[in-house]
Parts: sequence; C-alpha cells; structure tokens
Amino acid sequence: NGDTLTSQSFLNASSFELKAKRTVQTPVGAPPAYTGMDMVLTNKSDSFRTDLNLVKKLGDGAKLDVKAGANFNRQQNDAHRFGYNPAGALALDDSTDTATDETGYTTTGKYSSPIGEGHALAMGWDAGYSERDEDRFENFGIAVPRPYTTSEQYLSEISRVAAWAQDEWTVTPRWSVYMGVRWEGIQTTSSGT
Repeated sequence: NGDTLTSQSFLNASSFELKAKRTVQTPVGAPPAYTGMDMVLTNKSDSFRTDLNLVKKLGDGAKLDVKAGANFNRQQNDAHRFGYNPAGALALDDSTDTATDETGYTTTGKYSSPIGEGHALAMGWDAGYSERDEDRFENFGIAVPRPYTTSEQYLSEISRVAAWAQDEWTVTPRWSVYMGVRWEGIQTTSSGT
C-alpha cells in the first residue's frame, strides 16, 4: 500500500586516561609552591540515539509523515592532582569528579492533502523535551586530610511545542508558494547549587 516504516539507531562509547608528571627546576630565584606535579585525568562517554519514521498514504492523495526520536548521553570526567613542595613532601591533593547526563525526546509530524488544482493543505507539529543533569564534586587539600570540599548540582529542562498549517501552492513545476501560520511555545527551567 506504499506505507513505509524506517528506524535507525546509533550507539557510541569511548574512554581515555591521561597520566602526566611535571617537574620544575629553578636555578635562580624562589621556586614555585609545587616543584613536582602528578596528574591523572580520565573520561568516559556513552551515547545512544534512535529515530523512527512512519510515512502512511491515506485516501484521495493525502499523506501522513510522523517522526519520533530519543537520545541519551552520559559523561564522567575525573581529575586528580598531587603537588609536591621543593622538599619533596606532598603539599597538594586535589580531586574533581564531574558527571553529566543528557536526555532528549523529539517528535514531528506532517499531514498533507490536495485541496484543488496545484494546491495542497499541510499541517503538522514539532515538539521536543531535553534535560541536562550535572554533578560536580571537588576535594581540595594541603596534604592530608583534605580540609576543603565543594559539591555542585545543576539541572535544566527545556520543553518546546509548535503547530502550523499552510497552503502549498505549486504555481509551476519550478516555482512553489507557501502561505500559512505557525504557533510556537517554549519553556525552560533550571536549578542548581
């Protein structure tokens, strides 16, 4: 009957680790607070996206085209630094952990139907929702134990929806005119510490 249903999905995962060592020598003048520094940086990232598309032919030349999708993303970043004073003693112990999660959903649709010679009535919608959640935790100390700790959390949400209708006028095979109306709304919220 000419109807089609298609789907595609993508999955990606990655990770890396970086280890670095730095030594500073000062032949002349005062040495820096940390003449030695060891650093370990790690990152892990996972993402998944999927899309679904349905095209359905209706009677009298009408057609319905509907799409829906979802995506999920997660990242974890960790950083750890050890600083040593000129005497070689541990003088800095700093660790930072950040986790981020993102989720999104979308849907679009279009209905079209011929309404006369060269004219077609089209109407549809476009909607989506996304959320981002981020947590950051840091321990900062001069040697051990660590006297300074921070914890930050952040959450944001975006919701949007649009509806439209238009007359699609095919004047010639190479010239088309579109006239219509569109309404769109968006709402955003955020919170954090």
